[in-house]
Amino acid sequence: MLRKIIVQIICTLLLFGMTVTVYGAEMESEFKENLIEEFKYSRSTVVKLEKQGKTAVCLARITGRMGVTTKLTVKCSLQKNKGGIWTTVETWSDSTHQIVLSLRKERKVSGGTYRVHAVFHAYAGDKVETITDNSGKVKF
Repeated sequence: MLRKIIVQIICTLLLFGMTVTVYGAEMESEFKENLIEEFKYSRSTVVKLEKQGKTAVCLARITGRMGVTTKLTVKCSLQKNKGGIWTTVETWSDSTHQIVLSLRKERKVSGGTYRVHAVFHAYAGDKVETITDNSGKVKF
């Protein structure tokens, strides 16, 4: 029970206090929260890629609507640009019955340009919305 409360507090703090700008060599990826007014079961999404040395830090978050959303899922892929085509390096997924779902994964990468591609699903009972979002490009 205490762990659940702590996780909810951390998610709330992340939701309202997270504004980070990330710089890559010659390219820039910055925090972007997409408010989704036209959707009924989700309120916002965030997808970003941070560069920490040779480590790519992939972040994806979706916020549902209080009293409406019953489940959230995310499938998040780290992708590398090869000749103008985005190829998947690694994929992660998660789900929750809470109002916020955050996924944070790290992976060592070699040189090149990367992005994060995320597919979110927000459920209200048996109804579902699908949201697709990409981070900015970061050069390693």
